[in-house]
Amino acid sequence: MSVGLSSIPDVDSWNGPVVTTFFNVMHAPLFGAVAWCCYRTLAKDPELSKPALVLAFAASLAYAVIDEWHQSFVAGRNASMTDVIVDVTSASLTLLLIARWPALRVVRLRTWRRTGPSDASAETP
Repeated sequence: MSVGLSSIPDVDSWNGPVVTTFFNVMHAPLFGAVAWCCYRTLAKDPELSKPALVLAFAASLAYAVIDEWHQSFVAGRNASMTDVIVDVTSASLTLLLIARWPALRVVRLRTWRRTGPSDASAETP
């Protein structure tokens, strides 16, 4: 999908800060999904795998660089270091969330045990 989107010619001629911001923002979920898919492919266990996190980051970084390199060959497109930075930031945040997810679940479970389930039917007379 990403290769198809980065093959659209003359996107750079659509000037304006709103369009530029939109295209940069759209990189975030795409490369977050790339990082997540890389991690899920590399992680063999349901347990957190630090080597898989590192390899998923490296694969996401490589894909971001290759995607921008590919765009440099498309008519009317150019390679942008800003796009690579947005892509790598998105991948990093996704992998950080994956790494911290077990700790976040424990905090949420502790909070739930302390306050009890929020069941609306139990509060009605």
